[in-house]
Amino acid sequence: MLLFILIFTICFIIFIEWYFGSIVFRPDASNHIVFNFSSLVNFLFHPFHNSFLWNLEVIMGNYPCMLFIGICIYSLVNKYMYLFISK
Repeated sequence: MLLFILIFTICFIIFIEWYFGSIVFRPDASNHIVFNFSSLVNFLFHPFHNSFLWNLEVIMGNYPCMLFIGICIYSLVNKYMYLFISK
């Protein structure tokens, strides 16, 4: 499960950088592109204290919601794979 969450998080970070842009890699004061870890963490946890990312138009950028859906699908697939294989 932890491996799934890690892989999901990495894929989600790549997706939000591609879809929204300038979340992880953004220009600094000298206009050089730098890795901005604090911006990434703020974006991932932003839905816990602000309702903007709960709008249907941008729900795919909501990390807690997408992680919950991913864990549900992962659990269902594992359950049915176990039942299918054990027959």
